Order: sequence, then C-alpha cells, then structure tokens
Amino acid sequence: MYVWRKENWDHLPEHAEMEVAAVRTRPNSEHFIGTIITKQMPQKNLSVQSMQMVDGQQRLTTVVLALKTLADTATGEFTNLRNRLMGFLTYQDSRGLVHLRIKHSRVDAEAIEQVMRATTHTAVPVEKHNINAAYHYFVGHFEQRDDERRDQFAEIMLQRMPASAKFLINNDERAGDLRYDHLPWRTAHHCRTAEEPPLPRDGNAWPVRCVLV
Repeated sequence: MYVWRKENWDHLPEHAEMEVAAVRTRPNSEHFIGTIITKQMPQKNLSVQSMQMVDGQQRLTTVVLALKTLADTATGEFTNLRNRLMGFLTYQDSRGLVHLRIKHSRVDAEAIEQVMRATTHTAVPVEKHNINAAYHYFVGHFEQRDDERRDQFAEIMLQRMPASAKFLINNDERAGDLRYDHLPWRTAHHCRTAEEPPLPRDGNAWPVRCVLV
C-alpha cells in the first residue's frame, strides 16, 4: 500500500534540483536512493518476465508518478519527450496492446492504473487516494517548467539516482546496482553488476512487469 505523503514527496524534486546543478560541475555526480530488493516470479509468458518488489515500493512508486507527471505536463516543445518517458512506464506487445511496466497488486491497483492510463493530467481526478495526491503534487511542481527542464529532471531520475539492488533468483541473492532505466524494466539476468558493462539507456528494454505487493 502506498503511504508516502508530502514530507516524503518533497525530497524527490529537491534532490533532482540539486543533481541538475551538481552535474554541471561534477559530471559523475549521483544521488543514492537506498536499497531495492526484487524477487523473480514464475514466468507465465515467454515475452514478459514478472518481478516482485520486496522492498522499495514507496520509492519506486514515487519515481513512477513523478515521471508520469513529467510526461503528462510536456508541452510539445521537445517533440518526443512524452513518448520517450512513456516508454519507461509502458510497453506494447506483439498485438499492439499497451501494458503497464509496474502493477500494484492490492489496494492501489485501481488508482495507479487510472493515473498511468490518463493521457493528460486533467484526466486524473483529485481524490483522497495517496496515488492521486502524489501525482497532483508533482503536477504542481513540474507544470510551470519548460520541456528542457522536464527533460533534465527525467534524466536525473533515470540515470543519476542509483540504488543498491538485491535480486532474489531461485532463492539465491545477487547484488548489483540499478538505475530506473535498468530495473525493474529488465529481466534480472540483464541487470548491471560490477562485472558487467552498462546497458544502453533507452526505453526499449525487454518487457518486465514489476508487481508491487
């Protein structure tokens, strides 16, 4: 269940602002966001590998909502910004059906589905549900920015906020590091570890559905 509130949400844009400034003078600057633990689930579909988020639900959901807000408030000044960001949040199967890359399995399921399927921020009702409240909080923060600034914020969230990751595969634990554009949208055996080279940073990764419980 998503329980974070404004005092938690405030940290993400604050840290993103700090990193936007930091990378100008320190190109390798990053902001560590803690540990995330995932568990590989039985594969029911050859084209999709589901992973269960064991720890990190609040952080991941918050980043997802912020990225969706950046996509939904894009003005079109950067013509591909919205589509690029949506590529990290959804994927299309061979039949042309669009699926969410993150799926809440309990009380938040309906709210996150509504937010992620909305085509504009005005289509998301302002309700008491925390998912909606967080989304509209980020709308208020990003709506007045231009697309260049939105793109900068997105790049920071996608590439400059690494987490220490633990991947539970068949009850074995693997450690590595992740950024949002690596996991949970890639299968665990494609995650970057210290021994592996970085993966391409794009939105066309092997489809992975992350199930939050």
